[in-house]
Amino acid sequence: MDTQLLHVRLTVEEVLQKWPSAFAVFMAAKTKCPGCFMRQFCTLKEVAEVYRLSLPDLMYELKDCAQHTNHNSRSKI
Repeated sequence: MDTQLLHVRLTVEEVLQKWPSAFAVFMAAKTKCPGCFMRQFCTLKEVAEVYRLSLPDLMYELKDCAQHTNHNSRSKI
């Protein structure tokens, strides 16, 4: 999955579907997003606002996670 597709309007559900390892990013940020029934509606921007997280930092962590996922997927081929 191309990390350029990662943007602040994605929902938590969309992120977790595309990059399951992003679960660790949400947990490290001390959010309850992966287990929340609202994950299908909450955008990354809203998550940052609700949990008072730096949106640029959250996006950096998620992009880093996505890049590692993509890299690991390619190296198994």
